[in-house]
Amino acid sequence: MLADIGEIEARRLFAPAGYSSLFHYCTGALKLSDDAAQRRIQAARTARRFPAIFAMCADGRLSLTTVNQLAPHLTDANADVLLAGAAGKSKDAVAELIARHAPRTEPIGWVQPLPPVTDVSHALARVDVRDAPAPAAPVGARGAHAPARVTPMAAQRFAVQCAIGAPANEALRFARDTTGRDVSSVVEAALLLYSAHLRKRKCGATTKPARRPRQVRSARHVPARVRRIVWERDRGQCTFTSDDGHRCGATHRLQYDHIVPVARGGSSTADNVRLRCHAHNHHEAERVFGAAFMERKRATAADATARADAELRRRDVS
Repeated sequence: MLADIGEIEARRLFAPAGYSSLFHYCTGALKLSDDAAQRRIQAARTARRFPAIFAMCADGRLSLTTVNQLAPHLTDANADVLLAGAAGKSKDAVAELIARHAPRTEPIGWVQPLPPVTDVSHALARVDVRDAPAPAAPVGARGAHAPARVTPMAAQRFAVQCAIGAPANEALRFARDTTGRDVSSVVEAALLLYSAHLRKRKCGATTKPARRPRQVRSARHVPARVRRIVWERDRGQCTFTSDDGHRCGATHRLQYDHIVPVARGGSSTADNVRLRCHAHNHHEAERVFGAAFMERKRATAADATARADAELRRRDVS
């Protein structure tokens, strides 16, 4: 399975199967749980870097847990030693092996005083579940493509835990002090405002549509009126459907895709525009123009971006 998962990712075979990412392919097509999918994806990526892992997993010398324990510490220089040393070892023994090869700074001891609680039920009654943080996920447990976990706390109430920077913390403090509302109320109001902003910008949502469409020079521009129609028609989901009838349905990183490409005379009308996730927009471009052509286009765009960044840094220095 690790070899298959690695090959599916390398050749992006999840896209023609109707999935927007390898993670969604593992949970949808292979019916793995979120955690099982993440463990196997990380192990497969590590095994592609160090192919000896495939044979060691096949004959039972290494487990998925061991591979993922070793993954952050494996290099070309130490891989043979660490893999051989971890063969057949328990989780604790592997942790000791890693500690010998990559020692960490010891934590500083500290004691935090807590107020005495004599009546647990009374103390729990004072806790507002709306502000209760969700259990922290283990470091590295969630991949880049894994969906965020929101913990249900009560009817129509959910707990979310995240870290914010100093400017956001100052904004949160100001909003709380100004309104006198709690954290959950401030965050909820901010998210509703930001969501409305994104719907206007991404979906063309508005209560006062323009009577006359604005003239634009770029043929690739999708007018707000067309975006509204397409978003509602496609229900805010990727429309790609595989040969066996599986619709992707992803809602992450959606893009407006021209059915007949602009380069081949297509226009930005509702009939010629559809919603596609990033993976399937990428897949369609390679199908139409070829993988080599698209790779050259991406490389050219990356070089242009790098030159622009270098120019900005040069100006800042000067």
